Amino acid sequence: MWSQEKNLKGQIIADSIAFREVNVVNLNSKRGTVNQKDGYFEISAKAGDTIFFSSLQYEPYPIFNSKF
Repeated sequence: MWSQEKNLKGQIIADSIAFREVNVVNLNSKRGTVNQKDGYFEISAKAGDTIFFSSLQYEPYPIFNSKF
């Protein structure tokens, strides 16, 4: 079985995101990153992976089985 991983790119938008880090974790590959100051992030992922967003000031937010 072969799966193609791609880089998932996005931007986190929130009123108080400036100078705050949001953790972005691919739960399937156990890899993670944090957003840049402007909210942009990039993480390796493939279709069916679960991407988890968390930060101390926000409720955790998982995205399940997304097609990238």
